[in-house]
Amino acid sequence: MKSRVQNQNTKYLTYGFVAVILFFYLYNLLINGLDAITGATPHQMLEVGALTESSNKWKLLSSLFVHGSIGHLLMNIVLLIILGNIVSNEYGKILFVIIFIFSGLLGNVFTILINHSVVVFGASGSIYGFLGAFSALLITNRNITIEQDIKLVFGVLMTVCISVIYTLIADNVNVISHIAGLFAGFVIPLISTSAIYVYRLSASNKNYKKG
Repeated sequence: MKSRVQNQNTKYLTYGFVAVILFFYLYNLLINGLDAITGATPHQMLEVGALTESSNKWKLLSSLFVHGSIGHLLMNIVLLIILGNIVSNEYGKILFVIIFIFSGLLGNVFTILINHSVVVFGASGSIYGFLGAFSALLITNRNITIEQDIKLVFGVLMTVCISVIYTLIADNVNVISHIAGLFAGFVIPLISTSAIYVYRLSASNKNYKKG
C-alpha cells in the first residue's frame, strides 16, 4: 500500500493539470467572453490554443488544455480528478504525465490525419488514456483478483463500456481521439510493466554466479 505522503504528492500532480486547464479557460473567457461559457466557435477556439492541420506545432500541446464551453470544462475536470488520482497513485508521477500527454497527442494527431479540416481541442483524449490505464490495472496489478475485487473489476468494465457507448452515440464527440487515447492509455502501462520486468530479470541474471 502506498504511503499517505506519496498519495498526497500524486494528487497535487492531478490538481496541477486541472490548474493548467483552468488557466487556459480563463484565457478563453478573456478573449471570447460569454461565448466561452455557452460554446465558442471553432474559429474562436483557434485563437486560444486549439489545433488544426495548419496550426503551429505548440498547439499540439496547448490544445489538450483548451475547452470550448463551461459544460465541456466541468465534465473533463471531474473525470480528470477521479481517474487521474487513481492512475497517479497506481502508476506514479512519471507514467501519469506520459499517459496524459501521449494519449492526448496521439488522439489529436490521428484526428488531424483522418479529418484535415477539423478543429481539435479538449482533454478528452488524455482522459480516455487514463481510462485505458485504469482498465490495465486488471493486468498490471497482480494483487487484484476477480474473487476478491469483484466490485473493482465490475466498476472498471462498466466504466469502459459506458464511456465507449457515450463516445459512439453523443453529438460533437471526437470519437477518433477517444479511441486512440483509450488504446494508448491501456498499452503504455503494459509496456512499462513488461520493460521493468525484463530489466529486473536481466539484472538478476547478471548477479547470478555459479558456485
